[in-house]
Order: sequence, then structure tokens, then C-alpha cells
Amino acid sequence: MFTKKRNKSETLHNCYKQWVQPLYNQVYRLIGNSQDAEDIVQESFIEAFEKLNSLKDESKFLPWINKIARNKALNFISRDKNRYLISFDEKSDVAEEQENSVDWDRFNSDEIIFAIEALPDGFKMVTKLYLLESLSHEEIAKILGISPSTSRSQYCRARTLLRKSLINSK
Repeated sequence: MFTKKRNKSETLHNCYKQWVQPLYNQVYRLIGNSQDAEDIVQESFIEAFEKLNSLKDESKFLPWINKIARNKALNFISRDKNRYLISFDEKSDVAEEQENSVDWDRFNSDEIIFAIEALPDGFKMVTKLYLLESLSHEEIAKILGISPSTSRSQYCRARTLLRKSLINSK
């Protein structure tokens, strides 16, 4: 892939063309803003190309640049954390979630993703980080500058809102 036999700039251009859209989709899914997602993807490619010599196995380029983009997106969220926070009464939301269980299997993934995108920013961010990025509530708390219990409560409230939204859409 990055062998000396090929023109390096041509190879880098081909890598960019091949992976810019999947990286953009990944970052946009987290950030929810196209301009910020584009900026993060561009910064990720610049960093990857600048540090290309440190990559030992060329076959690992895609996972490597995915990790760079994901970390840049999480850092962006951490810097802009106030945008993603919502205040609410945690105890009532936890009780409400326990009363309102739902069979998630009866909804397809597109319906669930659409419902997640419709959530208020704070609930949406915690839900995306927890469900889509598989981060723990402790990791989410560090990124957003909240307590793990607030992360759990926001996720719990988000599930309640998702349930209502999905049931009302049927």
C-alpha cells in the first residue's frame, strides 16, 4: 500500500478518497454537526499522514486512522461538553425507566437511530457514547465532565424518551 514503488502522494490521495466518507460518517454520528465533522476528519488525515512513518503494519492503516478520528471527536465533545448537558431530576427518571421497559427487538436499527437523533443533545450524546461507541459511564463522565451517576441517569432518561418515541411512531 505505502511501498516506495508507488508515488507517495498518489497513494495518500487514494487512501483519502477511499476512507474519507467512512471516517466522516463515524465522526458525524458522534458530533451531529457536518462542519465540525468535516474539520475533525481533515485534522485526522493530516495527523495520520504526518505520522505515517510510525505505522509499522500498513494493513492497519484504517483501524489506526479510525482511532485518530474517534479520539479527535471525543476530544471535541469534551471541549464543548456544555452543549451536551441537560439538567433533570435523576431519581424520577430512573424510576420512570424501571416502569417502562420495552422490547427493543421489535424495532429496526434505522428506527432506533432516527429516534436517537431526535433526542435532546445531552441525552443523545450519552446514548451515542454508551450504545454506539461502547464507552462506560465512567468514561462518558470524564469526557463530558459529569459524574458517572449523571451519565447513567441521562442514559436512563434517554431510553424512556426513545421508548415513547418509538412506540408513538408505530
